[in-house]
Amino acid sequence: MASSYPAIDEISYKFGGSIVSENMSRKEFLQRFALMGIGVVGGASMLAGCGGGGDKSESGGTAQHSATKTAETTETAKADPCADYTGLTDTDLTMRKNLKYVAVSTEEGKNCLNCKFHLVAKESDACGGCQLFKGPVHPQGNCASWFAKDQG
Repeated sequence: MASSYPAIDEISYKFGGSIVSENMSRKEFLQRFALMGIGVVGGASMLAGCGGGGDKSESGGTAQHSATKTAETTETAKADPCADYTGLTDTDLTMRKNLKYVAVSTEEGKNCLNCKFHLVAKESDACGGCQLFKGPVHPQGNCASWFAKDQG
């Protein structure tokens, strides 16, 4: 029996079966559509994982962007060792930006040293870290996720 959707009939003919049939139980219908959803999400994830990397074009692709970012980071790191972001990915930098991290807190009494998420600096390093994002953290810095350290 032909459906009122010619595109579905064509797909059914090409793949030797029907996606949806009149005799299908509700359970079978839900199983088929769940598998299709998993396939779509899995396929999209695989495609997203394949993107990026390498020289995109001569006019300013990924390689040029990385070189510029590294040069800027090196200059900033000379002035402030806690601003050395070499080795951080664009995702890491975006996370810092989204959390509104700043090297010097604008709110009195709210700085990284008294934050619950602060990771204490090594003896030889003036910069600490954070449990919420990667990279160096200035002890006098602050971000939108600041939470008072437990007293005790």
